[in-house]
Amino acid sequence: CIIVDHKKQLYLPFNDPAKAPLYLGIEYDGPNIDIKVFVCVPGIGIHTDMYLNGRAKSKIKRNQWPNGTQIAPGLTAYQEIFMDDVPPHTDFNQLSVIVHDATYLGGTNAADVVKAHGWKGALNFKSACQTLSNIMVDEPEEEIYMEVDQGQTFMIVDWDKDDVDIKVLGGKLTLARLFQLDDLKYGSSLKTIEIHRLQLTSMRTFNVQGLCRIMG
Repeated sequence: CIIVDHKKQLYLPFNDPAKAPLYLGIEYDGPNIDIKVFVCVPGIGIHTDMYLNGRAKSKIKRNQWPNGTQIAPGLTAYQEIFMDDVPPHTDFNQLSVIVHDATYLGGTNAADVVKAHGWKGALNFKSACQTLSNIMVDEPEEEIYMEVDQGQTFMIVDWDKDDVDIKVLGGKLTLARLFQLDDLKYGSSLKTIEIHRLQLTSMRTFNVQGLCRIMG
């Protein structure tokens, strides 16, 4: 394992039998803990996720670095998923890391999605409602839903005070999974926001308590 004493961080390798080693990160952040999983091989065909049993919803954050970034001495990562501010009294037997084989099926980008609905230039919420076609509008939340692929997936544009959030919703408006890109500055290029469709197979589940006995 890799220990960074002055930052109160611990990184433990664990093997996904079908692919490459992954690392579990335990980072103490004040009174709480950040739980992270790092993918340390570029371009590997896996998808990682986390799930806390007993919660109606779990917020998992993601980062990726195409050229890699150093997490700790001797540890370079290309992707991470994490659940932050986890209370230390959490039952970590209920927290699982889920790994799938992932096959790329195709994709698009946010610019092509909004163009298909008639987006032109910079639009605020009011002007977007007047300009766009084939959309659904949530006026109290200032959100616009745009179909991506035959009603299976929707892209949501959410106007905040100083920025815009981009979300992708799967499941015919019955929320199964929501991907969100926060705090996108006005004027950012939508072409850089890619939406990928993956086929996930061969699920493997790892129990965090089992991976890290120091939480016992």
